[in-house]
Amino acid sequence: VDASNLTGNINASQLTGALPAIDGSSLTNLPASGLGVGQTPQTVSRSYAGTSYQNTTGRPIFISAHDGVRNNARMEVSSNNSTWITTGAGDGGSRSTRVALVPNGWYYRYGAVSSTAAFWTEVR
Repeated sequence: VDASNLTGNINASQLTGALPAIDGSSLTNLPASGLGVGQTPQTVSRSYAGTSYQNTTGRPIFISAHDGVRNNARMEVSSNNSTWITTGAGDGGSRSTRVALVPNGWYYRYGAVSSTAAFWTEVR
């Protein structure tokens, strides 16, 4: 494509010829920092009574909590530790696992007033 003839939006009729092959062998020293890269699942001790925690790892983390009782508890995340977004909730009739993806710097909590949780795992 001759870029000197292009103005404004490009339409399909202006794209002609084959695209060059991309050789990724020259891509070196790229950061490998995606979710799960260099991170491991860890069993952690957390409060299940609405106590908030902040992700200060410098990377997003994945959290999972399984509740040992039947209730309507929620897993929640917040950018400001004030306004909460529910990522998973029980229905009161079954035991379930609540999960969340927590961006770096965000807060997270298990929104139960009181609960007996069986597992809390974080990929960090």
